[in-house]
Amino acid sequence: MSFEGTSDDYLFDNQMLAQIIWRGYTIAEVSCPQKYFAEASSINLRRSIRYGLGCLATALIFRMSRMRIIRSALFPVRE
Repeated sequence: MSFEGTSDDYLFDNQMLAQIIWRGYTIAEVSCPQKYFAEASSINLRRSIRYGLGCLATALIFRMSRMRIIRSALFPVRE
């Protein structure tokens, strides 16, 4: 799996999950203990809006690539 073209910010996980689905793999959940504290887990309004819009854009690009309306480096066509 190529990570070129993916975000280097919060959006990376969303793009990675979409790429996994694109390639036909199954996704399972593995639980792991978390500890959140204000300094490590806060995101400001501007970045969270950007993240939300980025998630919507990833979903739209995924769907349009699946329908072969567009070509995307995130979702390459399998011949």
